[in-house]
Amino acid sequence: MTYHGQKWFTLVPFLLSAAAYLAQAQEPLSGPCPIGRARDQFVVRHAAIEDPWKFLRFFRNRADEAAKAVNALQGKRYSPAEVKRITSIVEQDRFFPVNFLYSTTEVKNCSGGQLDLVFFVFSMQVSPDIHLSYESREQQNDDPAKELISSDQRRKPQIHPQIGYDATDGFFAGGDAEIFFRDNRVSLDKFAVQGYGSSSLRWTTGTLSGHHDYATGWLAHADWASNFTSFSAPTTTVDLNRARLDAQFSASSRPANGAVLRFGFVAGGGNEQSGFNPASLATDVVPSSGYSGLRLFGGVTEEGNRNALAVSYGLELGGSTNTSLLNDWRKHIGDAAFDFWVPFGDHRLFEVEQHFTAGAVDINRQVPVGELFFGGNRETYFVANEGWKIRSNPYIRSLPANSFYRTSSGSGAQNFLSYNLTAGINVWHMPLMPPEIKASESLCRKLVMMDSVPPSKAMSKDLCQKLNGAFVTVTNTLQAANAVADIRLKQTLAEMPVLQSKLSALTDAVKSAQSGAPASLDPLFAACGNAIQASTDSVNSAISEKPNAAYEIVEELLPDGESPLSDVTTRCGGDLNHALNNSQVAATSETLQTSAGQFQAQLKAIDDDANAKAATFISYVKRMLYRVLSEVNIVSVSPVGMFDVARIAPATSGPYSGTKYGVGGGVRVTLASTVSFTAGYSWNVDRQPGEDPGAFSVSLTTRNLFH
Repeated sequence: MTYHGQKWFTLVPFLLSAAAYLAQAQEPLSGPCPIGRARDQFVVRHAAIEDPWKFLRFFRNRADEAAKAVNALQGKRYSPAEVKRITSIVEQDRFFPVNFLYSTTEVKNCSGGQLDLVFFVFSMQVSPDIHLSYESREQQNDDPAKELISSDQRRKPQIHPQIGYDATDGFFAGGDAEIFFRDNRVSLDKFAVQGYGSSSLRWTTGTLSGHHDYATGWLAHADWASNFTSFSAPTTTVDLNRARLDAQFSASSRPANGAVLRFGFVAGGGNEQSGFNPASLATDVVPSSGYSGLRLFGGVTEEGNRNALAVSYGLELGGSTNTSLLNDWRKHIGDAAFDFWVPFGDHRLFEVEQHFTAGAVDINRQVPVGELFFGGNRETYFVANEGWKIRSNPYIRSLPANSFYRTSSGSGAQNFLSYNLTAGINVWHMPLMPPEIKASESLCRKLVMMDSVPPSKAMSKDLCQKLNGAFVTVTNTLQAANAVADIRLKQTLAEMPVLQSKLSALTDAVKSAQSGAPASLDPLFAACGNAIQASTDSVNSAISEKPNAAYEIVEELLPDGESPLSDVTTRCGGDLNHALNNSQVAATSETLQTSAGQFQAQLKAIDDDANAKAATFISYVKRMLYRVLSEVNIVSVSPVGMFDVARIAPATSGPYSGTKYGVGGGVRVTLASTVSFTAGYSWNVDRQPGEDPGAFSVSLTTRNLFH
């Protein structure tokens, strides 16, 4: 068995791997398998790789080097050396540079001079906060493949084409590409570029980004990025143009009662340009200027069992001239989103999404018109962050993009409010889990689900029984991994030489006292010496081993371990010295007892924190596993209904001003690993002369072409 643990932990839904593996690997043992050289007489009947993520890779069936090497074992005599060599090939081919890697080789079904070999491998990445956010729920809806497939798959280059249509931009096409960095020694994750355009629209971005996960402390996760953005977007009359280079940082706390605190900043510069005539703008608004800005943002997010919430606030301090750095205007954004969903039937959901946004610009000197608010059926965001979306414009689906901006002061709104409601229901679907896995409600409720989650009708009794053992095993593995990552363990291991010297001093004191002691005390001396030797051996091993192995060794020094320090103080300072009454033995034993108490308290604190983190991770994984088994579909069709209301100010009479309403509907077709297609129409309620009757939009997004 191979185990690799590193200091930092970021998160994949690990038990999805376990569930997939257990769902497939259900062959019973047909006979006892010998150990050691006795296996050399057997011939390999069947050899296979159990890679849990293959369950989610619907279209990757071609054999890789690992599969070819494993298949070549079939029909050959079992050889430990050859199995070890093939294991190395499997690990090299299937492992990716994530934070937790595991492999084991199982020998099974030994009968008739033949045996089966199973090479089980998985890579995992666990993030303490990222899957407890509102955006994680949105990601599950928009791109379930990206949410479910392990990070090792996403280490490969990604290309995602995109086409769409709206009334302002016309038909547009483009896509994005991502290249991932495989060297974990650098604090960078990927380089991504995105571009799309039409006859009237151009949008280009480039991002170099990285992240860090913290094993201890209140801070759990941090992201940083350098972004370049350049776009030209039409309004109903002229174009808005922007070129900007930003440096961005954001971070999130560990969850407290399910809630995650988030905060960050963006600093950057560039230029804002437009085709507006100065006469059509307010006196303190300019059509074009330079830009320098600092954006600060913070908020709280939470994803519950049947709901997701995000509340955010953003403040921008901006300048349009070199002499007024960050003092020309202030922009305020408040954004709140709340979704809830109700399951009914098998893999069917009734989903409601709500979003409220408000914004205001305070002008001290002047502001470029592009920094004011332009509404319509395209969302814009306060910061470019895939994991945290803060909407920053009046979003209303019944109006073309960038058409809602006319006020009594001129083009561009200085204040806005918007509310959006979307409701959908699954009418046809193909579940992610195979149809062979059927229901066993009561058992799955006990073994898999939290008490607050209703039992699923999509799980088999056999799978649930196997998951019980998997949860225990994985919890223990995560607990150990969390403990190894704890900085306090390093401090504890650094104190091992102190324990070593105190055990040595006690040994010397006991040997000195034994030279003049009566023979009747020999059994007590022997018991004391055996206890000292056992603890000394463990301490010596802990000093020489790496943290992974050292943690398991120091655990044995605790009172319930195999070589506890408490046995030393009891046998030597207690049983022996009560009869011996030697001051040197008493003094050295007391000194050791003090150190042992501190050591035990420190390790208990490490274990308690590690157990709590493991429990938090497992509770999330159980919830996500429940969704995979009972909610997630490979293909689904959902009619959606839409209602929007938005207001811009200062209001004026005429088209595209004041308060506007939109009511509409559409259909969403999602293929979890390939295509998402959404089409809809929203009517412009209380339409004014000169306004469009509504807006139609359609989008088609394909997943990674390298799958």
